[in-house]
Amino acid sequence: MIAVIIAESEDYIKELSQKLDDEGLKIIRYTWLLKALDNLEEINPQRIYVNALDYPRHWKTLVQYTRGNFIEKKPEFFLYQIDNFDEEEREKAKCLDVKLIADVKSLRKIEQSLVMINPHTKKLILGTVSLLKNKSIVFNCEQNESVLCLKPSDLIQKAVLKKNKAISEPVLKISSISQKTLHLEML
Repeated sequence: MIAVIIAESEDYIKELSQKLDDEGLKIIRYTWLLKALDNLEEINPQRIYVNALDYPRHWKTLVQYTRGNFIEKKPEFFLYQIDNFDEEEREKAKCLDVKLIADVKSLRKIEQSLVMINPHTKKLILGTVSLLKNKSIVFNCEQNESVLCLKPSDLIQKAVLKKNKAISEPVLKISSISQKTLHLEML
């Protein structure tokens, strides 16, 4: 998988690159949003990460462009450094199906794991948590077969979430599915 990072700050690019390298993604970095925009179709990334502090208005244009020009497989879009977002900006991101990440550094400190049971097949869904923020979870499944019969809005009643040393049993709602990646909301 290919991920594109767009940020002016080399520190953020380095920090996020390290996190994504750990996931086995090929990383392409840009400090100029327009240069990235010019090359996106050729690169055909599966994920795009944009620093919202560096591009507070332009990220929306970039999302619209990718939604309109990537006909077959639209990339997942992530914004980070969104602590200054008001409710209106968060709502715009939600409407555009953009995932929000508060701070890249905070992602690295948390030890997290999630085990779920597929409500249709009653089999375990194994994988890794790539994002856990507030009530949102991005979960990368180990096997395609474990998500074949799942669909958005399905509820997963049987799940165990470990965050650092705390263990909980949340009810999860599937927001979206992209290949082996589940986007979940804790209810």
